[in-house]
Amino acid sequence: MEKKVAIILVNYNAQQYMDEFLGSVYLQDYSNIEIVLVDNMSTDSSIAWLKDNASSVCVIELQENVGFGEGCNIGMRYAIEELGAEYVLLLNIDTVLQPNLISELQRYADESTVVTSRIYCGDKKGALEPWYAGGEIDRSTAQINQLLYPVPESEVYEVGFISGCCMMLHKKVIDKIGYFDRQFFLYYEDTDYCVRLQNAGIAMKYITTTSLWHKVGGSSLGGSEASCSTQYYVTRNRLLFAEKYSWLFLEGNLSILRKILEERAFFDGMDNAKHRFYVQTAIADHLKGHYGKGYYGRALLEKGYYMANGFYEKEDGGEQYWYWASERCATVYLANPRRQSGVYKVSFELSPAIEGNKQMLEVAINGKDRAEYSMPGHVEFAVPISGEGVVRLDLTFWGTEKTDIVDGNKRTLYYQLLNLIVMDSSMDYCVLGETYPQEQDENDFWQWSASKVCKIYVVNRTLQSKVYVFKSAIENVDGNKYGLQIYNQGKLLTSIKTMAECCVPIELSPNGIYELELRCEAPVVFDYGRRVCFKLKNIVFKEAEEELYWGECFLPEEHGEGNSWRWATERQGIIRAVNTGDSFVWKYLNFRVLPFKQELKGGVHIYQNGADVTEHCERDGNVRMLIGLPPMKLLELGITAEWPVVKDGERDICFCVSDMVLENFDKDIFYGSTFGALESDGISTWSWNRGQSGNLIVPNRQDTPMRCVLELEVLPYNEADELDRGTVEIGEVSKKIEFGKRKKFLLEIAPHECISLKLNTALPIYEVLGQEYCFQVRNVSLEILQSGLYFDEGFYSKESDGKSYWCWCSENRGKIQIANMEDTPKWKYIGFKVSPFTQGMTGGIHVYQKGRDMTKHCVWDGDVKLLAEISPMELVELDVTAEWPVVRDGERNICFCISDIVLEDYERDIFYGSTFGIPESDGINSWSWNRSQSGNIAVLNRKDVPSQCILELEMLSYSEEDAPKEGIIEIGGVSKKIELGKRKSFYMGLPPHECVTVTFNAALPIYEECGQNYCFQLRNVKLEALPSGLYFDDEFYVEESDGKNSWRWCAESHGKLYIVNAKSTDTLKEMSFTLMVPDGQNAEFEVWHEQKQLLQGICGREYCVQITGKPHNMEEVEIICHVDKKCISGRALGFGIYNVVVSDENKEFQ
Repeated sequence: MEKKVAIILVNYNAQQYMDEFLGSVYLQDYSNIEIVLVDNMSTDSSIAWLKDNASSVCVIELQENVGFGEGCNIGMRYAIEELGAEYVLLLNIDTVLQPNLISELQRYADESTVVTSRIYCGDKKGALEPWYAGGEIDRSTAQINQLLYPVPESEVYEVGFISGCCMMLHKKVIDKIGYFDRQFFLYYEDTDYCVRLQNAGIAMKYITTTSLWHKVGGSSLGGSEASCSTQYYVTRNRLLFAEKYSWLFLEGNLSILRKILEERAFFDGMDNAKHRFYVQTAIADHLKGHYGKGYYGRALLEKGYYMANGFYEKEDGGEQYWYWASERCATVYLANPRRQSGVYKVSFELSPAIEGNKQMLEVAINGKDRAEYSMPGHVEFAVPISGEGVVRLDLTFWGTEKTDIVDGNKRTLYYQLLNLIVMDSSMDYCVLGETYPQEQDENDFWQWSASKVCKIYVVNRTLQSKVYVFKSAIENVDGNKYGLQIYNQGKLLTSIKTMAECCVPIELSPNGIYELELRCEAPVVFDYGRRVCFKLKNIVFKEAEEELYWGECFLPEEHGEGNSWRWATERQGIIRAVNTGDSFVWKYLNFRVLPFKQELKGGVHIYQNGADVTEHCERDGNVRMLIGLPPMKLLELGITAEWPVVKDGERDICFCVSDMVLENFDKDIFYGSTFGALESDGISTWSWNRGQSGNLIVPNRQDTPMRCVLELEVLPYNEADELDRGTVEIGEVSKKIEFGKRKKFLLEIAPHECISLKLNTALPIYEVLGQEYCFQVRNVSLEILQSGLYFDEGFYSKESDGKSYWCWCSENRGKIQIANMEDTPKWKYIGFKVSPFTQGMTGGIHVYQKGRDMTKHCVWDGDVKLLAEISPMELVELDVTAEWPVVRDGERNICFCISDIVLEDYERDIFYGSTFGIPESDGINSWSWNRSQSGNIAVLNRKDVPSQCILELEMLSYSEEDAPKEGIIEIGGVSKKIELGKRKSFYMGLPPHECVTVTFNAALPIYEECGQNYCFQLRNVKLEALPSGLYFDDEFYVEESDGKNSWRWCAESHGKLYIVNAKSTDTLKEMSFTLMVPDGQNAEFEVWHEQKQLLQGICGREYCVQITGKPHNMEEVEIICHVDKKCISGRALGFGIYNVVVSDENKEFQ
């Protein structure tokens, strides 16, 4: 009788894992199971889901989160005392169990043994390497090595550590050892328990014959601070464990603290204050003896600060409270109680322990922004804190300490920090560095910086991206003749040559903080007894309202005679375009760049977000460009002039930007700066290009990829020019284009991107009436692709006689594209005929798909029949190459014609290749004649998962008198003989959304009748998907039985069996059988799987082999019997397989 096993689960917000976990429990081959779930105050829908979907689970709802260890204790007590369980199995809820897990563990667990299984990390599909395969405690680091036996050589290993993720205990072990130590709360409770087991002489064993899959962390941690919580508990509990069992460690428990501080790997990625806070707090809590649930959360989130080190306990005087500093250097952490990014005001009073000489406190924010404060005095400053962030304040005291006696204990006091308050200032920015408090008069407000560098932090309190504009007048005490630079994370945003008002737009991420670093060139001087460098006057941060913002080198706008312009005082200037809307927009930008003096030589370069785009947008000072702007984003345009800076009165001037136009662009084609205005005569449209090259740009306004056809014609200005060709560059691909001939291009453009077509010629440039002309682009059109068939530029336009259409190709090679613009995959049948221009020409054609020559499979006597699976929003390209020459037909070159075009969805599972005729039927049978000695069919899988199937068919010759009487069938590179006139079965595995080609070959004569060829036929072809089960190849006869036993005879001395797993998970299958031979002799045999020998045995004995069935897969098992086959009762017999049974999770297939 099975003894009761209780599964103990501790849950915290792990509802997403419950369905899969419970499903794996219900599939166990052990039936006497109870499930106890202890819920640690989950905030998700865990409890409601269990009530609706798993009412048999015993749920214990706690009113506080007691942690994993104590949660297990509560569950184990209930299971033993209330449910009468003899065994308890501790599991994490984010696990999936192998069906034999409980039975295998219970087989080895007893009063003196605790057991566990192999544990994989991840889900069942992705886990290839174990996460736990036996473990030991490292006595030098207090950490765990849990991969001792990744490749097992035996069923059971004795180990020194078992994870609480999977631990089975007998109730008498718990009576002897007790429960988990609740001090650990989370992590190391199982490590502590393992040491207690060892001390009591109870063995720990790792069972290799079963396993589970662990998604790691789903049941214990919740929320975005999981990784920080892990750091806190692992660090603190590792120190607690080391102190508790200091005799275990080679250098004593203090060495563990030293190792934590020295471990470089442990601190990787922890440079930010938030992570350092959690680790330092863990160490401090250990030293203070704070265990159980972490103290850190309450301290920070309730008060907004945490005195990490360097202070005595808080003292409270009623209306006031204070902290005495116990060290010269102390650390305070600030958090964001509202969890929303903001500027927080920090204020407190400072008093030295001893009054006297000047005493100072330096405050460093996150180790960098420093300021000094005199004592005694009031301290007030602002700091930016992100929504999930923590800010570290490092306090350093310069002064004299004193000794004090409190409650008989001597202590050293340095200074008193009184009434510390952290509160939201409701401001959108703050200034940090060596700055003085803000000053103001009736009209202005300002803030002085005592050093050359200060920082401004801007906060976006919303959950949307924003573009803000920073404005401020910047002055110093020495005539404002010095420059200033503004940076963001090392990138120069703007440079002010002489101090003046600056205006800089900046991008703010949702709920984010943006840093501006101001670096001033002015010296630090003394002014009225204090050090000053520069001041920020009337700082303003507001949302951007304009579309263009000019860099600091541009002077105010000037006007005259219907024009407007701005002069630049330097050779380099920046213009920033802003999209303040909530959707992506394409903008047309046009302006002119001119030197101060027309006779100056040189030019300009235009940069877009740092990339040189001069070639595409500028000609003779005229800039015309297309720019794409995402919502709430900036685009930076840089202008660099080659002209010198000259003096104009009292100002420096280099160049001017005039006639600025920025407007929405809503057309399909953008003509580059070398093209003139678009012209039309009512029938055609064209644009003249002034140089030998020019650009056309096609933008995509959609949120999805855009596939389209662009058509155009290029004509030279003078038709008498001898040159008749140019090129078009699209990305890195260059194509020839014939002047006067309409050309098509298939384009694929990513969402909100554009493609540039660069037209290049070697044509002469003509000047007429002061204008330059080289070539024109005529009748440019853009068509969005629909699902269907398209011809590339090598083909002429379609021709038709009213019933069908055809296309002539101008070269001996042309491309056809089939588009699927729907959101589901499509199998398409493509059929067409390829003919030479002159009938009777010798030669043939080749058809390529994705570079693969498909001619053998899809071409017969010029007829092309092809099957293609086209993914959603995809193009499939066919390359047709002819062996015929190109000939002249009037004014055009012609090589071949494509006609009788058919494109349609293919709904059947079997596709007959080009050598087969139309399928025929008499109502009972169906068949198709093949016109050649070889032919192929394609077998389709339309599913998202692999499909295992059986293909049945019969192959017949045209004349029964023909020899030979057999043919050859090839499937996936494997050839098999097929007897003509005999029905044959073939087992096949089909990958998802793919097809497998089956080729037939027969050395039969070809007959011609009524102008048609006939060689052989395929008859009654049938394809059937296979459910999970056991299947026999054709070498085996039908099953026989005497009522007690069943068997199958194999006609050969070797035969194949197929075990199909149609499920989505791995399944362990066991196959039991007995082999017999006709004369009863004890012949030897072998069993092979995946080219590995599973078994070597002797006929007459019963055997069992294990095979892992991969998801949606067919496992091929080959039996080779070392015996000569015999002919008995008119049939060949090699061996017989008796009473074969394949078991799969309590189901049997015989």
